[in-house]
Amino acid sequence: MSNAHSATPDQSAHALWVAATTAAGACFLKALSVEYIKRRRWIAMTRPLTERAAFDAYVVHHSSSHGTHKTGETMRQTMLIEAHPDAALSNISSDSAPPSDTPFVGERLRSLRHRHALSQRELARRSGVTNSMISLIEQNKTSPSVSLLKKILSGFPLSLADFFAGVENDAPQPIFFAAHQQKIMSNSGIRFRQLGDRLSGRSMQIMHESYAPGADTGETMLTHESEEGGFIVRGRIEVTVGHQRTVLGPGDGYYFDSRLPHRFRNMGHEACELVSACSPPSF
Repeated sequence: MSNAHSATPDQSAHALWVAATTAAGACFLKALSVEYIKRRRWIAMTRPLTERAAFDAYVVHHSSSHGTHKTGETMRQTMLIEAHPDAALSNISSDSAPPSDTPFVGERLRSLRHRHALSQRELARRSGVTNSMISLIEQNKTSPSVSLLKKILSGFPLSLADFFAGVENDAPQPIFFAAHQQKIMSNSGIRFRQLGDRLSGRSMQIMHESYAPGADTGETMLTHESEEGGFIVRGRIEVTVGHQRTVLGPGDGYYFDSRLPHRFRNMGHEACELVSACSPPSF
């Protein structure tokens, strides 16, 4: 694959996570990864790789979005991918044989293009991908990498999550969210309540975060392609960004480039709550 079709490791890891939040997306990723995971090193973990280890995060996350129990494995895998973005989706080449069970991608792309009254040539011009490649994908003669599909969708524009969920940009968008409509993720004393995670084309992530005493995002610092900031509502929390470290209390805030390695740790004896924003969303 040419460099024009490549994505940064951060973007690719995030694209994997977003796409896998839908049934079709999870199927697409599983077909890709099961076939290539050992010989193409699509995802490198810090322990011996098994199919279960690679897909726990995706399967558990998809199950949770449909109302079933969510284990802490999702958060652990998410943080692992984000903490090691340089290990994700490397060595992808155009000579890879396409998975045989992903016709959804071609059919969905063709339907979407017709709905927007775009020719293959016009979509190619908008996205910077050749019209011959778009034609092959629509005919299910080849399967795009996550980064290539993301580039094609930029011609509409449409996010990976909306592509796999069948959501269009002109669909009615909710404005208000009751408590039960807000997505909750938790693991190892850290609890995230996310606002509007299913909104189409969202460019911001807003969360209410809770850290139990001793809770820690981990010794491996987090990094992702975003900017983030927040205010401490209750308790105290130690925040490390790059080589800077401080303890913040109620009313204090932070704002930094998320590409800098960062870590949150509650060193006190009471829970800490904060409200944060991140743009673009990190997951």
